[in-house]
Amino acid sequence: PGHRRIRAPPPGFVGQDVRPSNAGRSQGSPVSTRHPATLFSLCLIETTERFGAGLLGALLIFHLAEDLHLRPGVAAQLQAVFLSLTYGLSILGGLIADRIAGYRRTLAVGLLLLGAGYTLLSLAGRFALLGGLGLLVLGQALFKPTVTAVLGTIYRREPELRAAGFAWFYFAINIAAAMAPWVGAMLRHRASWSGAMVVAAWSVTISIGVLLFVVVKLPEPETAAADTELATVEATSSDTVSIRWVELGLILIVVLCFSVAYSQSQGTLLFFARDRLVRSIKGYELPAEAFAALPAMLILVLKPVLDVLHRMLARRGYTRRRNVTLNLGLMLTAAAFALLAGATMVSPAAKLGLGWLLGTEVLLTLAELLVMPGAMARVAELFNREHAALSQGLLFGVQAIGFFVSGLVGSLWGVVPEAWFFGGVAALPILALLVYLGARRW
Repeated sequence: PGHRRIRAPPPGFVGQDVRPSNAGRSQGSPVSTRHPATLFSLCLIETTERFGAGLLGALLIFHLAEDLHLRPGVAAQLQAVFLSLTYGLSILGGLIADRIAGYRRTLAVGLLLLGAGYTLLSLAGRFALLGGLGLLVLGQALFKPTVTAVLGTIYRREPELRAAGFAWFYFAINIAAAMAPWVGAMLRHRASWSGAMVVAAWSVTISIGVLLFVVVKLPEPETAAADTELATVEATSSDTVSIRWVELGLILIVVLCFSVAYSQSQGTLLFFARDRLVRSIKGYELPAEAFAALPAMLILVLKPVLDVLHRMLARRGYTRRRNVTLNLGLMLTAAAFALLAGATMVSPAAKLGLGWLLGTEVLLTLAELLVMPGAMARVAELFNREHAALSQGLLFGVQAIGFFVSGLVGSLWGVVPEAWFFGGVAALPILALLVYLGARRW
């Protein structure tokens, strides 16, 4: 009771938004099982934007280490600084979207800056590199919190579908993330770094085109805040301001520690794949860059499995406990790095099989599917009437701190024994779990 099966829109659904209003709906009447048509457009915008970001994410660390001849630890730290800036400034971007420019203009300016940044990166020279990365930081700061705020806002009439909408949005993100590293590896070896960045710029151009097509359908902060009838429907007696901010703080702690651990998959785990794994399969040696696509590929495979598990748990009422998925995600994250700690402790110098990294990535992927969509949806639920973009910006800001700390942790790669390194990373989600459980009990 209270849990209904969610039917996703069919592929290509771009028809009229047929959402029934919650207002005036009699108790016990059936709720909508069809997502807003705008979801498809937002997923397409995010997918093409993320494809460009995926190309950069897979190639930047190797460009710094191999083309610019920086030490691997330094390259990992610089990449983490770049990621932390793009996420950290999302707090400012959320404020701009909420208070000054609105969602539509903020999305447009953000995408234009991203396109200009990739174009500048395709040119040679340090000025082009620093200038391009700077434009990408500004563009991501505007785009990231705003697109997630819009996604949360379009579900004001179907709050029961919001979590599923964020799950499909996250699924769309990882379609691009799965393809980009493979395409990036091919482009880097055949068309150079510059060619890959040109492709990234064209990918963002597609995002801009889709945005222009649907921009008039997107909500604005003032229209969402003015919907007092729906605000009354969604409000609950326990959802006070103080409780919401306390719960947001707990979610941010979980996301912080998870980000520090998980972002190793785009940093030190790539060096681990390059230096410690037997990467040959029937005479073909997998490029190390391709392993950046492994988490996203696993998400595409494992999400349907997790959906079946979610429905099974929903029938038994477990999904009503929002903290269950966060707790399980943190435990899986710790188990993933504990697995590598054990493998490198037993074989500190010998090459390892692909199965060790594959097992680690499977656990990390399951953890990501539990932690991130749930955290984004819950934040959107807590702050869907005001501070929508700001609250999502805070979520990205905490990830920024996580990426920065991840870079500091990554700089220890090659300095401390690998078993100690992975064991220390495994301890972070355990620490977050203890804080989260202790605070909730208090």
